[in-house]
Amino acid sequence: MKQKQRKRRLSLLAALLLLPVLAACGPGRAESCYGRVAEVQRAPDGSLSALVLDTGDEARTCVLLTPETHVASTVEDLLSEEEFLADPPMGTEVSVLFAEDSPPQTVTGEDGTQYSAQTADFLWVEDARYPEGLTLSDGTALEVWATGFQEKQYRLSDGTVLLQEFPPQTDFSNDYVGNTPLRDLSPALPDGLRRYYQDRGPLYDLTEELERTDRAFCQDPENFQPFRVEQRVSWSASAPGAHYFLTTLSRTPEPRLLEEIQWTDAFDPMTGAHIPTEELFSAGRDQVIAALLAQMKGVEAPLAQELRDAFQFSYLCFWPDHLSVRFPAGSLPSQEYSWGWSIGYDALSGVLRPWAVPVEEPPEL
Repeated sequence: MKQKQRKRRLSLLAALLLLPVLAACGPGRAESCYGRVAEVQRAPDGSLSALVLDTGDEARTCVLLTPETHVASTVEDLLSEEEFLADPPMGTEVSVLFAEDSPPQTVTGEDGTQYSAQTADFLWVEDARYPEGLTLSDGTALEVWATGFQEKQYRLSDGTVLLQEFPPQTDFSNDYVGNTPLRDLSPALPDGLRRYYQDRGPLYDLTEELERTDRAFCQDPENFQPFRVEQRVSWSASAPGAHYFLTTLSRTPEPRLLEEIQWTDAFDPMTGAHIPTEELFSAGRDQVIAALLAQMKGVEAPLAQELRDAFQFSYLCFWPDHLSVRFPAGSLPSQEYSWGWSIGYDALSGVLRPWAVPVEEPPEL
């Protein structure tokens, strides 16, 4: 049974990948469409026979389902194919590829509307609603939805998306260092990353993000665009004694503005254990910031003192050919925006341990 389901999913995925664009259903014969489930119809035996889809702009269309229709879910942990066929939840988004040689049939909706319905060859469940929602401080109720892109959406009851969240990654079993799989370098490495990033968790306050998003929506609902928060991890550099992984936190602090903060963490190449950034240096904090500032020209004394006072090792990002220093917005009293510069590793030879200096070419087996 599982093997059959897997083949069905792969067939459906291959079919959908062949489509350049999934267009919303419209007049005439379409090859594909997408929409949200608005009505469910069943055959006399109780099986699912048709779906009326809301395709946007107050338009609806009807899709026929047969025992030959291939159904797969991008959110099977929350809504499997079997669960969808048994009881399709209202509002669930689906993508449909129609059968080529199936003639249209007239189907009457619950409100008497007549549809020229086409038969679905493939149907892909694109999202699913979590059983539990959230309530904001002003009483606004939010629905929480999962999509097939590792995304959570926080929506109002009318479907308006307030916030798109891409939660922190915790599975690194399929990640790479350059062109080499992590597990091929060391079986312990992806496990070490998983433990560290799982324990660290999100670097943002979800409640705060939602409250700010709600305020922005209430101030200008007509022009509102969904806010976004995403925390992702990727390999950035490798040294003889460490692999560096970059955390990027992207968030919408205010409408139509995206803020991005980055920093790196070091891990032992063999054990996968996290290495505190301070241990990468043979000198203390004051000597490190002095070496960093020595590469800056024309920095006035007051700003230089602010940099010394505010410096944190988490402001450093390790790349194959240079180190970048980035003070985030708000960390320096005299600066409105983020502030930083880059340094070659040669300039840090007296403070950065040799085994921590990245090489320009990633390791290969």
